Amino acid sequence: MNDYINGSDLLLKVGGKAIGHCTTHSITFNSETKDRAVKPNASLPRSSGLWKGKGITGLNISISAEGLRFYTETENGYDQIAPSWGAGESVEVESYQRDNDGVPYVKGNFVIASIEETSPAQDDATYSISLENDGEPLIYPGKTTPCIILNKSAATIAVGEDLTLVAACVPIGSTVVWTSGTTAKATVSNGVVHGVAAGSSVITAKITVDGVDYTATCTVTVTAAS
Repeated sequence: MNDYINGSDLLLKVGGKAIGHCTTHSITFNSETKDRAVKPNASLPRSSGLWKGKGITGLNISISAEGLRFYTETENGYDQIAPSWGAGESVEVESYQRDNDGVPYVKGNFVIASIEETSPAQDDATYSISLENDGEPLIYPGKTTPCIILNKSAATIAVGEDLTLVAACVPIGSTVVWTSGTTAKATVSNGVVHGVAAGSSVITAKITVDGVDYTATCTVTVTAAS
C-alpha cells in the first residue's frame, strides 16, 4: 500500500527560509501549447484529419501560498517577503517534502507576481503570495540538463562527529567525487563528513558529464568537542 503525503509534509522556502505559519501552498506545472493541422495519409479515413496535433511552445511553473499574518515571524513571512516584491527582485524558491533529506523537487529563481493581505474584522489577518519562475529552474520534474546540488550549503559539527551530505539532481550513471578543501579540519568519504579539528572546510561534490564538470559545495564549520 502506498503512503499518502500529508499536506503538512509539503514545505515551501522563499529566500532561503521556510514560509512561516503557511496554511497551504500549491504548485502548478503549466504547458503553453499550439495546435498543428494534420493531413492524414490517403489510406486513412477523413476523420483522422479532424484531430489536431499539439506542440509545446513553453513551460512555466507557478506557486501560490497562503499564511497567517504574524508580526513576530522568525521564518519568512509577509514582512520579510514584501520588500523583495517592492524591489522587483527575483527570489530563490524551494519546494520539497519534509522527509526527503532536505532535497527539493523544485528549486530556482522566481518573481513575486502578487502579494495580497486580508484583514477581516475580529479574525486572523492572512496573506497570499503567488510566484512565477524566472527562467529555467535548477530542479524540476523531468529535467535532463546535468546538475548537482547538496541538501545543505552550510553546516556545523563538533570534532569527532559525522554529517551526511546528500547529492541530488545527479544524472543516472554519474559518479559523485567528494573532496574536502581542508582535510586537517574535516574529511569526507561518500558524502559522510567527519570533524577532525576546530575550524572550517569547504566540502565539494563533483560530477563530470561529457567532459564538463558540475560542482556543489557545503561549508562545514567544526567546533571543539564539549
